[in-house]
Amino acid sequence: NSRRSRLRLASAPYPPHDPDVSDRRSSLGLRAPYRHRDQPRAPYRHYDQVPEAGHGQIIEDGTFITAQNYIQENGQTGLQILYGAIAGDAFHNSAERYPMPRCHPKTREDILENIWSWSTQNDPKTSILWLWGPAGAGKSAIAQTFCQRLSDEGRLGASFFFKRGHPSRGNARKLIATIAYQLARLFPEVKNIVSKIISEDPSIVDQSIATQLQALIFGPCLAKTNEAELAVVVIDGLDECDGNEVQKELLRSIGDGFHRQVTPLRILVASRPEPHIRETFEAPSFQVICQRLNIEQAFTDVRRYLNDETGRIHHQHRETMGIVPTPWPIFDVVEKLVEKSSGYFIYAATIIKFIDDEDFRPTDRLAQVMHWQSIA
Repeated sequence: NSRRSRLRLASAPYPPHDPDVSDRRSSLGLRAPYRHRDQPRAPYRHYDQVPEAGHGQIIEDGTFITAQNYIQENGQTGLQILYGAIAGDAFHNSAERYPMPRCHPKTREDILENIWSWSTQNDPKTSILWLWGPAGAGKSAIAQTFCQRLSDEGRLGASFFFKRGHPSRGNARKLIATIAYQLARLFPEVKNIVSKIISEDPSIVDQSIATQLQALIFGPCLAKTNEAELAVVVIDGLDECDGNEVQKELLRSIGDGFHRQVTPLRILVASRPEPHIRETFEAPSFQVICQRLNIEQAFTDVRRYLNDETGRIHHQHRETMGIVPTPWPIFDVVEKLVEKSSGYFIYAATIIKFIDDEDFRPTDRLAQVMHWQSIA
């Protein structure tokens, strides 16, 4: 349907293409003059209507202008300028993140259902959801699985997956532009406003987080024609972006935005419960707009994951595992691994990766693991 079609456009990390500008400019041999980075930017023009004699387009000073497009004299639309400031590799479906972490089938079902229920509530008191848990609890896998379901049902507004130390995914200053770009690609009303704002003042992408958030996200989203259609934004790994003060600034700016106006947005923030993050979410100003959800220990889900994955390994390593009876490993071994995991997936996933090495016998690798456990 049309909503899903718009969503795919919003998710794809490529620069927006305007055939009225680029293709026709090329066919007439027109090129924007080279501008050194130290030269001042050209002024901007906005044309609400296009003369009929131009068949929907005109040329002024070597620049094509089309109705409802906001274009610099160097030929860039506002959305193209915005694209230059985003971190496309932070999208939930970016190639840079492949293979993405996801929840194992039939695990984390309760917490995923709670998150989905939150995303459908049109209540200002639950505008933000803080999903928190320790390292290795599975926050990113849950966020990714949630994003995929939102995407499949045409409800994903935007996503950003932080990564510590990464040049773009670790840069909090790219967050707002990246979210605004995805929302603009999804909602035409947002696109028109964002493109106009950036065309008139490209420096907006270099201004404060609070300024960008209001100008490029909260303000434009108020123009959505279908206010009942909530745009869900997922921000994963907030604690992995650059600096505690920036993290607090992001949260305060988001909170201020929701206090300033009722907006058809839902924002999920996943992070570790670092003291400065917990302190911000526990502030009185957040109590009236935020819901909190702890990723608890999941021994049953870890047990299912270990049983399924060791079964897969037994089947795929037929040449070396053909004579090994099933079930493998035996019940007591699985239970020891579950206990050692403390109910979190990171330990179990690390063990499976170690055992599932094609250059070694899985039985030998598992024996090594159990030996290490016995002497630990």
